[in-house]
Amino acid sequence: MKGVVRRLGSARLELVLVPEGTGWIAVPGPLGEEVAWLLADESRCYGGETQPTLTARPLSVVEQAQIPELWERAVAAVRALQGRVARTVVGVRPSLSGGLVLEVSGFGDPKMVAEEQALSEILGQSVRLMPVAVGSRYGGLGRPRGGDDGVQQALARLLAGSPSLPGGFPRLGSRVKTSQGIGTVISVQTRNRTVLVQVGDETVQYSLDELWISERGD
Repeated sequence: MKGVVRRLGSARLELVLVPEGTGWIAVPGPLGEEVAWLLADESRCYGGETQPTLTARPLSVVEQAQIPELWERAVAAVRALQGRVARTVVGVRPSLSGGLVLEVSGFGDPKMVAEEQALSEILGQSVRLMPVAVGSRYGGLGRPRGGDDGVQQALARLLAGSPSLPGGFPRLGSRVKTSQGIGTVISVQTRNRTVLVQVGDETVQYSLDELWISERGD
């Protein structure tokens, strides 16, 4: 089916061919596969008919468990580049192979190649600058403009390490209290409101109502 996804750290929405019943997926990117989350099917959106459609695959349980570490590596890279990127960064996308895609406001120009090389040398990993037109920062698939879930607020929540997402869902990698003890969230299914939690050596699925989520995530 066609679904609307947001890549991890991205300021945009995209149409992707996804297998039925998936949540976290891997989508192709300029520096290898990237992690993305399925937000809705194409019937919930409009204006994306002319966009190219990518093909995705489901993430394995092991890959899903690595998402918090993947994001932390991206955040560390951005902090290391602070003051060294001569453009407005609106999205930060880590790739599964270790690269980093920076979505920047504006349009591409010949200077980008030299900038990418300089940033790659600073980090010791591949960096790609991805121009994003101002009008498409919130996606071209009907995401409301001026809402409470702006890009800056979303990135701020990620950087702050808030243990919960809008709707009361825990974040991947956060600690939650279950009937079997404290566990780590490794998967969230928003459609059926269930959460996959690693408790000791066991992986257990709980309904959202069965979990206790600390405000601090501990």
